[in-house]
Amino acid sequence: MPLRPLLLAAALLGAGPGVRPDYVPDSGWEDDAFAKDFYESWFGGQLRAMREPPLATAADLGHFRMRIRLTVLPTFASALAYRVDERPDGAMILRWARLDGRGGYAPGVIDEAGIRHLTATEARALRAAIAEAGLASLPREPREADETGNLKICIDGTTLVIEKLDSGGRIYLTRACGIDEEPLRRLALALIALNPRLGETGPRQGARPR
Repeated sequence: MPLRPLLLAAALLGAGPGVRPDYVPDSGWEDDAFAKDFYESWFGGQLRAMREPPLATAADLGHFRMRIRLTVLPTFASALAYRVDERPDGAMILRWARLDGRGGYAPGVIDEAGIRHLTATEARALRAAIAEAGLASLPREPREADETGNLKICIDGTTLVIEKLDSGGRIYLTRACGIDEEPLRRLALALIALNPRLGETGPRQGARPR
C-alpha cells in the first residue's frame, strides 16, 4: 500500500486501546503480521467511528441473505461507506455514512448517515454488477506492478475496501491508486451511484440508521 509508514501512525489515532480486531481478516495478506495491526487500526478505526458492523462471520450476516460494503478512504478527506443488505425476500437496503475526519488520519465522528430501500431496478442493476465483478476470483490486495513490470506509486491516493458476506463466506478486497479490474470498478461506481452526493463536502441532513 502507498504511504505505509505515514499512514500507520495516523491510522492508530483512530483505534482505541485494547480493541479486539473485528473488521479485517487476520490472514490472506501478502504480509499477515503487518496487516493485523495496520489494516485493523486503519480500516477498523474508520468503520467503528461510522458505527458500521463487521462483515466477517455467519453471525455478522444475521437475518440477511447477503451484505456488501464499499468503504472509501481518501488520505486527506472524509471517509465514506456504502453498505447494502439483502433480505431473504430479495429486498435491498442501502445504509450510508460519512465522517468528518480524514480517511488516512483520525476518523472523527459521523457527519452524515442515512438509510433507504433500493428500487427494484437498482437492486437488479446491483446484483448484475456483483455477478459481473467475479469477486471470489480477485486478489485481496492490488498488484504492486502493472503488466509491463513497472511499479505503481501513489503520492496521495484513495484506498477502497470492498467486502461481501453471504452463505458462501467472506470476501475482502482492497485497492489503491484506482481499480485496474474494469468489472470491479463498475461495481464500486454502482454502489457510489446509489448516493452520489455523499462524497460532497459539507454537512448534510439524513436519517440516522437504526
